[in-house]
Parts: sequence; C-alpha cells; structure tokens
Amino acid sequence: MSGVATLGLDRGGPAGGDPNFRLDVGSVLPRTFRAWAANLVPFSLVGLVAYAPVLLLIALLAVTESFTSQTERLVDLVTNLFTLMLTGAVTYGVFRHLHGERAEAGDVLRMGLSRFGSVWVTGILVGLAAMLGFCLLIIPGIILLVRYWVAVPVTVIESPGASASLRRSEELTAGNRWRVLAIAILMNVFVVIAMLLLGGAAGILIAAAGGADSTNAASGGGATGALTLAVVTIVAIPLQCLAAVAPVVVYHDLRVGKEGVDVEELLRVFE
Repeated sequence: MSGVATLGLDRGGPAGGDPNFRLDVGSVLPRTFRAWAANLVPFSLVGLVAYAPVLLLIALLAVTESFTSQTERLVDLVTNLFTLMLTGAVTYGVFRHLHGERAEAGDVLRMGLSRFGSVWVTGILVGLAAMLGFCLLIIPGIILLVRYWVAVPVTVIESPGASASLRRSEELTAGNRWRVLAIAILMNVFVVIAMLLLGGAAGILIAAAGGADSTNAASGGGATGALTLAVVTIVAIPLQCLAAVAPVVVYHDLRVGKEGVDVEELLRVFE
C-alpha cells in the first residue's frame, strides 16, 4: 500500500517531468494497437472469463424463452458491469507490456478482480456524469468524458478513491483534452465500425444457418436473437480489450511526460 500512497501523492516526479507536456496522437495510436496485438491472447482469455456471467445470463433467458428486447437491456447492463472488470485487468497487462514484459492471463485476471470494486464505482460515476452532461445538449457530456477518460487507469494504478480518481483524471488531461478527444474519437469510430460489421456478419450467418430472416435475427427476439447476442459478445471481446488499451497508454504518457515517472515506478503498485 505504500507504493499506492507514493504514486498518489508524489506528483512532481523526477526532474524530467514537463507540466506543459503535449500528447503525441501519432505515437499513442500505433502503440495502442501494438500493445493490444501483443497481448491479444491473454486479454481475450480474460475477456471470456469476465463475460462468462453475461453468456450464462443469455443462455438462461434463451432456455426459459424470456429473451426479448426488454431483457436484452438487462444483458447490456450486466455486460457493462463486467466490461469494467476487463478494463481494470487490461490496465495491468498494458503496463506490463510497456515495461517490456508479457503478462500471463492468470495475472491479468487476478489484477482485474482485485480492482473490480473500485473500478466499478469509478465507472459508475463517470457514466452518471456523462449521462447528465449529454442531457445538457450533448457537448457537456463530451467534455466530461474527455476530462474523465483516464479515471479508470488512475483508479487501478493510484487507488485514490472513486471521486478522487475523477479529479485526478481532470488534472492529468488538462492541457491535452483536444488531443485526448481526437484519440477517443478515432478509437471509438474504429471499434464501433468493427463491432457493427462483426454483429451484422454474425446475425446473417446465424439466420442463414437457422433458416430465419436476418432482420428478425438481429432484432433481439427469441432463441435466434439470444444466440446472435451471445456470438456477438464473444467475437467483440478483442475489440472491448482494444477500447480499454487506449486510455491506459494515454495515462502512461501523461504520467511520464508531465510528472517524469517511469513504468517501473508505476508497476510497484502491483507488488
């Protein structure tokens, strides 16, 4: 715990820190994809474990013939909950990668579980803040999402508490929010397009195999809808991991650039 206190309070870092540091978007994006590709197998295995409750819920709804568009919203809520656990786990794996090491799936999962509660609370606060902002004509919601984009990595690495993680994220992203916005937009566009393509392909293939209309298969009704959602959930795991990697790389660069810390120091929190 002493490592957590050090990382949370000693924000000046070594002499190499630059308070006016600016993120390099052209560096963050390729390094995000490299970290994701290098850890695709362990991240995906952890994703399968993290989403096991979601898949069990889908199976239960299908068996009991309770899968409807309404119960699908429940599945979405549970999925979001366990996505936060996956995000916390990926944070550890990315830092191992940036340190030149490869994290094993068991270690990644263990770290995700150990930070699950705090990451969940932080994620809920970010979601509520963004929801309130989007209710106020969209733009405030975007601003808040950018401010809090590294709140989850802060929670995993520094463990300052949920509300303090949001404030810390504001502090770190200050001066770089346009760059953070650009990274977030580019990554989200890529992930959303890829998920739509995968989801559409899964719906068409399942409908063809079952002799059902592809539109009905994709609409979420009955056993076919449940099967489609289960397949989409599984094939989307690597993309969910990718979406979790980018904020970690940004957090790393902001800590190193603005405060002069190094990866080895940041990793001490996990010892």
